Amino acid sequence: MAEKSPPPRTLLGPAAVTASSTVTTDVPVVAQPAQRQSLGSSVQHFVASGIASGLARFTTHPFDTIRTRLQVHNHGTSHAMGHGGDRPLGVQAQWSAKHTGEPSRPPAHLTSALRQTWACGRSIVAQEGVRGLYSGVGIAMGIGAPALATYLFTYDEAKKYISSQLNAGRGHLASGHEGLATHLLAGVTAEVVSGLFWTPMEVIKQRLQAAGGELQRYKSSTHAFKTIVAQEGIRGMYRGYFTTLTVFIPHSAIFFVTFEQLKLLALRIRGHRPLSDSEDLPPLSFSTTLGISTTAASIAALMTNPLDVIKTRWQVQVGTTALANGVVAQTPWLGLSYASPLDAALRIVREEGWRALTQGMAARALWLAPATAVSISCYEAMKHAYFSED
Repeated sequence: MAEKSPPPRTLLGPAAVTASSTVTTDVPVVAQPAQRQSLGSSVQHFVASGIASGLARFTTHPFDTIRTRLQVHNHGTSHAMGHGGDRPLGVQAQWSAKHTGEPSRPPAHLTSALRQTWACGRSIVAQEGVRGLYSGVGIAMGIGAPALATYLFTYDEAKKYISSQLNAGRGHLASGHEGLATHLLAGVTAEVVSGLFWTPMEVIKQRLQAAGGELQRYKSSTHAFKTIVAQEGIRGMYRGYFTTLTVFIPHSAIFFVTFEQLKLLALRIRGHRPLSDSEDLPPLSFSTTLGISTTAASIAALMTNPLDVIKTRWQVQVGTTALANGVVAQTPWLGLSYASPLDAALRIVREEGWRALTQGMAARALWLAPATAVSISCYEAMKHAYFSED
């Protein structure tokens, strides 16, 4: 059954006259409701994505906490992968062994990664209770919802605009390459804009997640915010903004290109062949959208994990503090002391081996895949449900 789509924008002004040349006085009457519906649909998309984000964030937050612990604490270990030899365990490595199982050996395959994820989760619950798994969930829910809403809203609007510009005067796509370019550019635009929300949230959330018990220096999200601003300035809240973009721009590009192509494949299997990206597509079933988005999110999460390890350590690391005598000093926390994201990347590979960049990979996929799948599926379902009522 064909979906009831919103009134096309082409039926405004002169186009309305061509649609009904005998009643020209009705043009203003037709245009105003269409404009109101266009605005209403955009607001509805924004609200739908916010609700979806809240549902997804809470249910998958424990995996995000495990990911952070594994990525931050598995360093300075007794065995540098790829270099051989043993080194004495330092204080942080001992803490890491206590909280993550076997930090000296980054997982070599998926099974060991899943075992390490399970061991880390059990250790957190045993020593900190279930609340330990939900460290930082308040800031994630509070800022994550508008951040994801901004992300999905921006992606949708950017895709419409870019597609209309690429296809101007042609009426349809000349080749599949322009479709990929639309999804890629829209994803990049969404990341740049939503990153203004994501980065402060990630800094606060990850510092709350990174440690528990005697090593945790922040009492709450509010305390973390005040402490970071006082010690590092407002720049501390945006620590790693560009590093975050280097992680999530490729993540977004991989996800949306994969998602949109799989969606088009599913529609072709159903016998529908859209002429262009700007065409209103019939909705897929919720289960199909869920499966497609889960697949796309898993691929994107696994492929960008090495960049995420670097980003996480750089954002968790406490920044520079201006002292009263004018001397600027850096206060190490959790044994992290990198000069820059590039320095972090080079030292991780040199001191811990390249496999250290796979730390937290399974937990990251278990966090992002269902979170993204639930968000996207709910967003798509709510969006089409709204249109079907009009």
